[in-house]
Amino acid sequence: MTTWNELVGFLATNYTCTINGNSVSLPYSFDNGRTQTVFVNQAGNETHGDWVHVTSAIADVSHVGKLEAICRVAESKLCGGVIIDGNFIVIRDTMPLENLDANEINSSVALVVGIADELERIFIGTDNF
Repeated sequence: MTTWNELVGFLATNYTCTINGNSVSLPYSFDNGRTQTVFVNQAGNETHGDWVHVTSAIADVSHVGKLEAICRVAESKLCGGVIIDGNFIVIRDTMPLENLDANEINSSVALVVGIADELERIFIGTDNF
């Protein structure tokens, strides 16, 4: 995949998703009954080219007091970084769109959604995202 439109087409073909301009949301249901939504967003700029963010919420910012503990657990995870994005604490992975292939996007989506759900369960104790 080398363009945003090709990536959106791939996601629409392979996932249940909602497309909203430069953002695609993919709802996940886990075997344990929990749910989690992951977002794939177009990103980048003229200097660095087109990139893709894969993001999933862990908590709203009212839980910012737990941020250090969340980061300590997240540091042992395979991908992603914990950031504050608007009103949410999220896990996000970012990759260049230019050479993105199916395996990379599928792996990133699966890892981000799984890590976000695990951190939400551990630190917040709810299933809101």
